[in-house]
Amino acid sequence: MRIRRRLAGFSQQQVGAKCGVTFQTVQKMESGQVDISIKRLWKLSEVLGVPITYFFDGYGETDDGSPVTSS
Repeated sequence: MRIRRRLAGFSQQQVGAKCGVTFQTVQKMESGQVDISIKRLWKLSEVLGVPITYFFDGYGETDDGSPVTSS
């Protein structure tokens, strides 16, 4: 999220204002200190101009790119 925010040229305060949260909440979301609801994730994707799947790129893969399998 931080990378995309910076590429879009937004400050944490600007993203927070567009999403209805404080910049401190944006800081916590970027650092992983708080969970992000799907509703808020949807709003973030709109604000940052990316599809919601952007935030899931690589999720469920190992370091070498292969899928995670359960034992």
